Amino acid sequence: MVDYSESITIPVTPEMKKRAVESEWRTQAEYGRQMIRAGESNVAALDPRTTSQGDDIGITKTEDIEELADALADVALLNELTEDPQPIKEVLKDPTRQFQSVLANRLDSLASNESSPVQRDPLEEGYYLNTEE
Repeated sequence: MVDYSESITIPVTPEMKKRAVESEWRTQAEYGRQMIRAGESNVAALDPRTTSQGDDIGITKTEDIEELADALADVALLNELTEDPQPIKEVLKDPTRQFQSVLANRLDSLASNESSPVQRDPLEEGYYLNTEE
């Protein structure tokens, strides 16, 4: 039998509180429980800010690299550590590779969008801003 007596503390942000009050959830606790039950891959589907309202709803946009790094959960770095000391380059290798992949995909999407000033130079395998339009 599962022991449900263990207490889990979840910091409730003002945004979470507002979502719990304004959405279908009866209480903040019920909202939190549903988010935990959903797991990481399904949280967005349960979050009322992200349902049928476009890709950018519920996503905080920033141009500040430091804010972007602060948004990364500590667990992403903790998962890279082992019991043995590692050089920082080794610890950051996989998260950096994943981040570069996401940025490369984003840049490619911008270049594929006709309304974007980003262009792809197939000869140089690079990207540039087309400011002539």
